[in-house]
Amino acid sequence: MDEQTHALFHTMITRCLAQEVAPFYPQWEDAGEIPRSLWKALGAAGLLGIDLEEAYGGSGADIR
Repeated sequence: MDEQTHALFHTMITRCLAQEVAPFYPQWEDAGEIPRSLWKALGAAGLLGIDLEEAYGGSGADIR
């Protein structure tokens, strides 16, 4: 992944986490569980399996 693509990917992840995780984290921590809706939202954003090759349904991103 080149530097520009990496920067865009980082920005997308940061925004997604700010919207989908940060507001609800204390509530999830108190409950001791993460709702399935978060996994669905992360999957829809392409953030699950990001290090898997695209041929296997991942994003093909490097470990960075």
